[in-house]
Amino acid sequence: MNTTLTELLKKAQGNLSQNEFAKRCGISSSTLSRLKENQKPRPALLKKIAAVNPDGPSYEELMAAAGYLRGNVPAEEVPAEFLVMARKTGGLSEEQRRRVYAMLDKTIDDVLALLEDESAK
Repeated sequence: MNTTLTELLKKAQGNLSQNEFAKRCGISSSTLSRLKENQKPRPALLKKIAAVNPDGPSYEELMAAAGYLRGNVPAEEVPAEFLVMARKTGGLSEEQRRRVYAMLDKTIDDVLALLEDESAK
């Protein structure tokens, strides 16, 4: 079953009111509402949410539901660089994120080519 982020947020909230849960997460109630309406949260926020309710969803479950992880990769095994990219691009639209990743991909290819040229000398 593919659990949605909204379902996991409700599970994490448990019996707490939205205001109380948001307060415990260190966010505003309006931010929590936006998350439940499919605004993509940053990984740091998901970590706070996971920490509020030990019986609720794990950080990894929240990260997967938010689209940051594919498959069953534990968050601690995700390279830090990927989490930084996810955090920095989390608020972008899908199209904007695609454009950023395409630019990064080209830049990485260019740097790798330069390194290869340097090592061949």
